[in-house]
Amino acid sequence: MSVSILVVDDEPDVADLFRQQFRREAHRGTYVMYFAAAGAEAMDRLAVRYPAPIRQQHPTTSAARIATKCRSAESDRSSR
Repeated sequence: MSVSILVVDDEPDVADLFRQQFRREAHRGTYVMYFAAAGAEAMDRLAVRYPAPIRQQHPTTSAARIATKCRSAESDRSSR
């Protein structure tokens, strides 16, 4: 079973750092990583899939709002 991770940051180097740091786990299928450059893009990704947000520093959408959206989506998904 793989774990989905959504990395949200407006710095492309951060995405590269995560790709490099977790390349073995991603290659093995342990982690499936998704990337978004802004909070709005992260919210769009959440509408399709519900990975756990691990980092978010975009000023227009707080990490707490994204986490709340994730929890709500997971709760809705579990009740089906």
